[in-house]
Amino acid sequence: MGSDSLSVMLRVIVINVILSLAGLLIAIAITEVAIDRRFDIPTTTGPILDSPLPDMHDPRSPGTSHVTFETGRERTDIFDQLGGRARSSQMDYGKAHTIAMVGDSFCYGSENDYDDTLQAMLDRRFGERANIVNFGTPGSSSIYYPHTVLAFRQRFPRPLDVLLVSLYVDMQVGDVPRMLQFYREMGTSTYRGVPMKTARAQRIASSTLARVLFEIELFLRRHSSTYNLLLPPQPGTMYWISLRKTLTRPMFPELEGQLLANLKALATAADVPPERTVVWFVASNREAEALRREHRRGCASLWLGHLWRAQMPPS
Repeated sequence: MGSDSLSVMLRVIVINVILSLAGLLIAIAITEVAIDRRFDIPTTTGPILDSPLPDMHDPRSPGTSHVTFETGRERTDIFDQLGGRARSSQMDYGKAHTIAMVGDSFCYGSENDYDDTLQAMLDRRFGERANIVNFGTPGSSSIYYPHTVLAFRQRFPRPLDVLLVSLYVDMQVGDVPRMLQFYREMGTSTYRGVPMKTARAQRIASSTLARVLFEIELFLRRHSSTYNLLLPPQPGTMYWISLRKTLTRPMFPELEGQLLANLKALATAADVPPERTVVWFVASNREAEALRREHRRGCASLWLGHLWRAQMPPS
């Protein structure tokens, strides 16, 4: 009797395990079919490195929406069939010409309803004759723009006629500080063509187990939406290096060279010549506020100095 009871219990346990595994596999299959969170992680051999954070710089899942709470109110952003921000989840991109926007949060239209974005203004002005597609991604910088455009063009194979590029000219958190943070975090090391920190590349190269785990993760990032949803890539806490106190004139040639190299790589990725590229220099409110604060402190120091001298007894 005891052995029969044990046999029944074992069968029940086995059946429960099989049902649980079957349910898990069905859930994974539904997730893979319903949600596209696979990451395109192209390799590189050149000096312009691709994005280490594909969740930030790749297109969003096509035809979805995202609710955010900013400046004390709720806003819903809608993503079209390309994964870019748009008026609706299914846009008619059948017009003869295309204007593509690429940039950071200013280009994307963060903290703004769609009708208040530059994208909507361009659509109202040129929408009858041209497709207006938005490749902007918040937090991005020019070093990521080539990768972003290539990722979007896999979903939009038609030629681009005009390219609008936004550059945030802020020496605290703008394009150049973000570019420098990328080089600090990522360096120029690669393993099998994938950009990464030099220390990580050395660890992978020196350990068989690390190489196996790297290959497994790379495969899952590229092919499994479930894996990316459960274990999303973790961005760094800071994505810029402020130059406000350290920027000097001798640094200009190198920074200029890096920026021009990024724009050249972008032109190649977009296949748009310079004469059909518009660069939008986004003014920095942070810089203006910092200068205003410094001016106020300077005026206060000058006033206190005059007051101190006025109260000193004559010699």
